[in-house]
Amino acid sequence: SNRGLQPTNISESESDRSSQRILFPGAILNYRANEQALQLLKDRLGSSSEEMLNNSIQGLEYELINAIKKITTLEPKKIGFLKGHNELDRTLVADVVQTLNLSYKVSTVTINQKLDALNNFDCLVIAKPDSAFNEKDKFILDQYIMRGGKVLWLIDNMIADMDSLAKQNQFVAVGKELNLDDMLFRYGARINTNLVLDLQGAPIPMLTGYVGNKPKTSLLPWFYFPLVTP
Repeated sequence: SNRGLQPTNISESESDRSSQRILFPGAILNYRANEQALQLLKDRLGSSSEEMLNNSIQGLEYELINAIKKITTLEPKKIGFLKGHNELDRTLVADVVQTLNLSYKVSTVTINQKLDALNNFDCLVIAKPDSAFNEKDKFILDQYIMRGGKVLWLIDNMIADMDSLAKQNQFVAVGKELNLDDMLFRYGARINTNLVLDLQGAPIPMLTGYVGNKPKTSLLPWFYFPLVTP
């Protein structure tokens, strides 16, 4: 357990007795001075034991090859999260950064009109910018891509803030002015000013009435918070 493997309990019942066994469904890989724990049984919230077992069997080959790649990579590639245009702050990307850190070196980077700002990065993540890009930063981004750099564009092109519903029961969603349309269009992409509604939305508390003089709230689906499952 101290080396990164998590145990699981197996219950067995017979006519005159019941027992439990603790198993460690995993492996520990060693390469040079590195050690990598590989958990073979993958938990998933809301899944039955049979579903978890089947999913773990289906992903066994991938998990094994992925662990071998991690432990044998001596110089991991570098990923930069772009800052300077009101992108998502550290707390909102903490989960994905923690996962990426298992295989890559992750840090933040600000272009700030510096021509060599992106030279040390193999991939760039632009996570929900809220302010416009100036032409020089766009030129530096374009040159980075032309030299083989990879960019993951995570663009939310609409302003649809839940706080707008705090004072009134409706609001108008407007498009953001990011000054990226011409650049993305040259790459063959256009981001429309659309909103996606999902009937399987996450619930939010809403005021639905009063019990005496006390407000009553209920959890109702908010269609702009889609539930994404593997």
